[in-house]
Amino acid sequence: NDGRIPASLLDYISNFAHEYYNSSDNLSAAFTYGDIILADSLFLAEQWHLVKDICELILNDKHHGHRKQVNEYYQQLQLLYAYALLRAGYTKKAHDYFAQVSEHREAFPICATNYWNMRYCEIAAAFASADSDIHSDFIKKGLAISKYLKFSCFEKRFQQMLRRLKTRW
Repeated sequence: NDGRIPASLLDYISNFAHEYYNSSDNLSAAFTYGDIILADSLFLAEQWHLVKDICELILNDKHHGHRKQVNEYYQQLQLLYAYALLRAGYTKKAHDYFAQVSEHREAFPICATNYWNMRYCEIAAAFASADSDIHSDFIKKGLAISKYLKFSCFEKRFQQMLRRLKTRW
């Protein structure tokens, strides 16, 4: 096994998400942490098109009127969506959407603040890549948080980002 997610599992996740988020039983459900876990897990697996598709299902207009949009996790889902758009090649739409949602970013619950701030650093760094100082600041902040949390996988991600940034200079 080369460490990749089997296509059959990705198909299952995609089909499940389509059925779940298009079900009338779930249209009026409040947005929960479980909703973001699915997108965040696929984000970590770098499944950008699937993250994009699932976020679009969740953010779809027919859900907007019913779901609690003002919670922090919904906002984080919007940031994951912006980054997935960027990585999937929808550059202009990604930058426009990121500017819109990052402007109104709320604080996260105290139990999740460090984690989501670390994730925001990863996302914001990608959108700040044209300004190497801001890009570097986000990466360094994310690296510091990942070290503080002792999240070695994220620490490695930020170190790789920093190495790539240094080789561009």
